[in-house]
Amino acid sequence: MKWNVTHSDKDTFTISWKTGANMRTNKGFEMSAVCMDLPNGRTKVQVHPQKRPSGQLLSWGEGGRIATTFFEELEKRLREMELLPPASGKAK
Repeated sequence: MKWNVTHSDKDTFTISWKTGANMRTNKGFEMSAVCMDLPNGRTKVQVHPQKRPSGQLLSWGEGGRIATTFFEELEKRLREMELLPPASGKAK
């Protein structure tokens, strides 16, 4: 799956990207992710899917699927960088 990053902001810890059309959405999505520092030294990441303004009425849950894919890839990369412990008991 290819996504086109349209914006990144180091000061607000935000990235934005667009997805293409597929079987579930005829126009794709405009997505953003923001990282927030928490007081306990952890980081919270929120993903915000939004249908592209085009009159698209249905997306069949595609925004949630894209968010899930984003979090899976983020977890994979953080484990590769050894910023998360190895996964235990996860079959992939």
